[in-house]
Amino acid sequence: MKKNNKSITWKILIAILLISVFILIITLYSSSNQKIGYVGKYAITKEELEFYKNEEKSNVQNYFTKTYNISLSDADWNKALNGEVPNDKLLEYALENCIDTKVLFALAYELGLSEYVDYDDFQTALSAENASREEAVAAGEIVYGVINFSAREYLGHLRTKLENEIKTALSSEKEDALYISEDEIKQYFEENQEEWLFNGTTLYVTELQIPKDDESAKELAVFLKKQLELGTGIDGLSDIEKESIVEIEREFTASSYSQDMSACYEVRSAADEMAVNEIRILKIDSTYSVICLKEKVVDIQKAYQEYSIRIKEVLLSEKYEQFFNEYKGKLGYREK
Repeated sequence: MKKNNKSITWKILIAILLISVFILIITLYSSSNQKIGYVGKYAITKEELEFYKNEEKSNVQNYFTKTYNISLSDADWNKALNGEVPNDKLLEYALENCIDTKVLFALAYELGLSEYVDYDDFQTALSAENASREEAVAAGEIVYGVINFSAREYLGHLRTKLENEIKTALSSEKEDALYISEDEIKQYFEENQEEWLFNGTTLYVTELQIPKDDESAKELAVFLKKQLELGTGIDGLSDIEKESIVEIEREFTASSYSQDMSACYEVRSAADEMAVNEIRILKIDSTYSVICLKEKVVDIQKAYQEYSIRIKEVLLSEKYEQFFNEYKGKLGYREK
C-alpha cells in the first residue's frame, strides 16, 4: 500500500513539473510574441523589434561616434549624452527599419509576390530555405550562394528580391503605377545631358611637350601658349626650340578613359574640363606641356543609346520610392 502511495505521489509531482514547464514555455512564447504595434493590419511583435534592435546597434554606435565623437560603452546606453539617450535612438532606428520592412512585405503580399508578412512566418521560411539547401548539398546538387543563411542575410536577400519583383510587376504595362514611358526617358536625358553625354563625347587635343626641366622650359611654355592663342603655333620659334618640342595629337573617348588616366592622367583630366579652343599650361612632374582642346564632338544618339536603360532605372527607383512612401502612409503605424 505504501509503495502505491509513493508511486501516486511521484506521478503527481511529475505531472505538476510538466505542467509548470508547459506554463513557462507558453509564458515565454507569449512574451516574445507580444504585439507592440501595427502597420496597417499587420502586427509587430516584441521579438521582431528585438531583432531590428540588434540590426541597428552598430548604426547607433556610428551615429554617436560621428555626431559627438563618443565611443559607446555598455554603461552608456541608458545615459543622456549631449541630450540623446542611445537606447532611445536605437528604438527609433529599429522601429523605422521594422516598419519599412513590414510595409515591403505587406505590399509584396498584396501583389501576390510573397506568401507571408509576419515575422514568425519569416523565421519558418528561413528554416525551410536552409533545410532545403542542406539537403541539396547532401544530394550532390549545385547550390549557389551561402549554404546556411543567417536571419540578417536571408532578410537582405528577400528585401532585394521583393523590391525588384515589385518594380517589375508595377512597371510592365502603360497603366501600371511605375510604368516609365519613352517620353519620360527622353525628357530626363535632355534635362540632364551633361550627366549622360560622356559616353558619346570625343575630345581632340593637341599637346606640345617641352622635355626640358629647367627654368627656360617654363618660359617657353608661356611663349607657346601665347603663340597658340594668336594662331601662329610654333612658327615663331627658332629651329632649335622647334626641335626640342614634341607635338602629340590625342583623341579621348569614354572607352579610352581608363587607359588615358594611366598613360596621360594630367592631360586627360584637364581636357575633360576644358572648353573648345581653350589652352592650358600643365606641369607634369618636372616638365611642361601646353595643351589645346581643338574639337569636342558629341554624338547625342550614341549617348542616348548607352544611357537610356540606366535612365529608366533611375526614374523607376524614384517612382518606386514615392509609391512606397505613399503606400506606407496609407497603412500607417499605431502602437497597440
